[in-house]
Amino acid sequence: MGAPHTSPAERPNVLLIMTDQHRAASTGCYGPTDARTPNIDALAGQSVLFEHAYCQYPICAASRQSLLTGRYPGRHGLYQNNLHAIDPYQWTLPGALARAGYETALIGKAHCNENGFLYVLESERYAARYWPRETFAAIQPPLFGLDYRRNAETAGPWPHDERYLQSRFVTEQTISYLKRTKDRPFFLMASYDFPHPPFRPPHRWWDAFDPDALTLPPMDPVQPVSPHWGEELLNETMLRQYLRGYYACLAAVDEEIGRVLSAVDAEGLAANTIVIYLSDHGEAGGCHGKYEKHSFFDPEVHVPLLIRIPGRVPRRVSEYAELIDVAPSILAWAGVDGCGAGLDGAPLHPLMEGKPDGWKNRAICENYWPERVERDGTTSPEDYGRMMVRDGFKCCIGGNMPYAHCLFDLRKDPGELRNVWDDPAHIMRRNAMVRDLEADWVRLPSSSQVRGHP
Repeated sequence: MGAPHTSPAERPNVLLIMTDQHRAASTGCYGPTDARTPNIDALAGQSVLFEHAYCQYPICAASRQSLLTGRYPGRHGLYQNNLHAIDPYQWTLPGALARAGYETALIGKAHCNENGFLYVLESERYAARYWPRETFAAIQPPLFGLDYRRNAETAGPWPHDERYLQSRFVTEQTISYLKRTKDRPFFLMASYDFPHPPFRPPHRWWDAFDPDALTLPPMDPVQPVSPHWGEELLNETMLRQYLRGYYACLAAVDEEIGRVLSAVDAEGLAANTIVIYLSDHGEAGGCHGKYEKHSFFDPEVHVPLLIRIPGRVPRRVSEYAELIDVAPSILAWAGVDGCGAGLDGAPLHPLMEGKPDGWKNRAICENYWPERVERDGTTSPEDYGRMMVRDGFKCCIGGNMPYAHCLFDLRKDPGELRNVWDDPAHIMRRNAMVRDLEADWVRLPSSSQVRGHP
């Protein structure tokens, strides 16, 4: 299936399973971890695994928009979670597939441009409309209206019937869709909230993790990122509770993913269905004295990316890849022309076939923060940020980092604890990366140019 399909009858189905806030390092197939992801790991054993895949923005909506448009944030125009900035007429992958005869569906969390999805079953809107009023009222605060400052304090087992878990809803509806979708090829995005907080996993998964046995990240010798959007420094007890909740939610969604993958087999779809697993961004998890996302450190932007293609020999790819590469790859597998869309991503076929010659072999992430008032009353100016990883180094300009500029040697310093920006040994490399970062940087519109607030 490496070559594009031209006959509608030959076009493969595409099942894109997306979680929210799953960092690559918290996945068994990516290395030692306290996380438990047996179903994702089993999928990895059947897939092409990209060891160094990066999202294009360390926040949900802007990252998802890059995934669906194949463009960097500065080109699609959406920053942070400012859904007001979405252009409803913008080119999207599902729109191109729908015009080519695909059924296109989104089940679960949207938080993106829904243009092009012919069938949308968004979990939060569904809950508000169809759950018993008393149940929705009991669950809604704070589980839908998130207060990030309380993530560690409120972590604990799900106190309601499990059928009201968002992850259970996505699984059940996805399986139902797979059972009734047989007549023409489909593109289905099954979008889970977990392991994004609030951390309310099923009781059995909460009990499966001993907080005192969890590995804590190394201490960062520099001043951490200024806390905002609810981020705050955690003492060890709270951090262990935070990690316990994160790993428990990840284990819970891994279980649900296993049920979906079993349904693909049971419905006889495996022989003609490409399965993709990825996450929209990562999770700091206490690294650098912070949690959540919002900056360019690897735990927040390095994401899992697995692609299972029927007949394809599993392999691991060490070259850099980006989530914007997913859209042009799917277009090629589906035999749909997307050349006129002006995509920033490139098809992943060369890497999947072991032919990396000529590959861009770098990844870029962007980040924009409008002017804001911090908790201490000071005002932080707007911050345009851009990051590049290439040849084992990461170069950052701005982007909500504890430095105005930074350069990390990821091979010698994978924890990103030593900024070598001013190291004479790296000046030439630094200058070359900065030049390439600036060369095609289309800056996102400032908050004063866009209606609404992120």
